[in-house]
Amino acid sequence: MSKLDIGTGLGLGAIVAGLGAGAYAFYVGFIGLEPRTSLPAAPWTISGFLGDIWPAISALPLSHEAQTIVAAHAAFESGWGRATPAKLANNVLNVTRGTGNPTAYWAGECLKSGDLECDAGGACVKITQDFRKYNDLASSVNDYFYTVLGTWVRYRASLAALESGDPEGFIRELGAAGYYTLSADKYVARWMPVFNEVMAKLM
Repeated sequence: MSKLDIGTGLGLGAIVAGLGAGAYAFYVGFIGLEPRTSLPAAPWTISGFLGDIWPAISALPLSHEAQTIVAAHAAFESGWGRATPAKLANNVLNVTRGTGNPTAYWAGECLKSGDLECDAGGACVKITQDFRKYNDLASSVNDYFYTVLGTWVRYRASLAALESGDPEGFIRELGAAGYYTLSADKYVARWMPVFNEVMAKLM
């Protein structure tokens, strides 16, 4: 997200829902997705992905329903762990370096990787982002929750919706705050099937 401080562009999890097989293949090649090979399961299965991220997410001070929303957001943003930032940087929520605000600045290592950025008219272009690189999945989850959602004023409404257990409200508030650049309606339409799948596994 080049014009905003922190967040993502399209959301790599769009490959998971709302795309046909042909569009999926195009998106994989366009954005540089590959099956994860650095973990025991290659690529990650749905159950394997949730099993890997759930210890960190279940430790967050949220209700089980809200924790499930976070898990679904991680699944969507990372394409079930197949996106390059997840695979090579343990970044399952596509959090970028951040610019323009001292509290956003990331002094740690980053990974340059492809993303899509969309304008108000829905036109999307390929860009390169600096994604935060984490030592482990728990660090990714904790940075997302405690730093991005927890300390940034513009995400206050997002955090409130999350804490209330409102999945669609949470995703729409993230869009309003600039976490992603795809239209909120399209993002929600692609995210909800992923959320429902995660709910079926975890609730």
